[in-house]
Amino acid sequence: MKLVIVDYGVGNIRSLTNAFEFIGCEVELTRDPERIIAADRLVLPGVGSFPYCMQKLKEYSLDNAIKTYVSQGKPMLGICVGMQMLFDFGEEHGGAKGLGIIPGRVIHFSRYAEEKQLPVPARLPHIEWSAVSWNKNADADAVFASTALDGFYYFVHSFVCVPDKPEHLLATTTYAGIDYCSMAINGRVCGVQFHPEKSGALGLSLLKSFVFN
Repeated sequence: MKLVIVDYGVGNIRSLTNAFEFIGCEVELTRDPERIIAADRLVLPGVGSFPYCMQKLKEYSLDNAIKTYVSQGKPMLGICVGMQMLFDFGEEHGGAKGLGIIPGRVIHFSRYAEEKQLPVPARLPHIEWSAVSWNKNADADAVFASTALDGFYYFVHSFVCVPDKPEHLLATTTYAGIDYCSMAINGRVCGVQFHPEKSGALGLSLLKSFVFN
């Protein structure tokens, strides 16, 4: 099993690497497009702003490498901003195009609340442990060995992914009375808004399920 984490110079990925190594994976960190395309499992992390992360991917020609990897039908996991970049467009800091792997957009939590005609959360970003409820109608088995992973995960974010199609909604979370997409899926590509590597035993179980499915 060749597990590759995309290393494009954004954020500290040591805790993510440690989590995968803890569950028995040999991890390769790389920004080499050929190594990314050849991976068996691919992980796209991300912290900070959507436009900056996309800029760094393009700087190393990793956006096209990721798309080529996905075209082979192999499993991929995007985490936090890594999930957001899977979508078509993110509005942060004036907006930027994403990878276009999952149809939809990424908008600020306050605007999402307004579109739903609900009160804007008094406290943003959303920083806390929150419950994740899987959509049992979604094809989670395409990426994960088990869908029995409902529970609490650790979140840090201000932007929300909005899939265009209901079949791409894998799981929801409620924050300040607002339901939103906390996991999205398209084929064998999945994104999670939370940080599984910081979510204790349940987060490790999710990573293990992704790797060994």
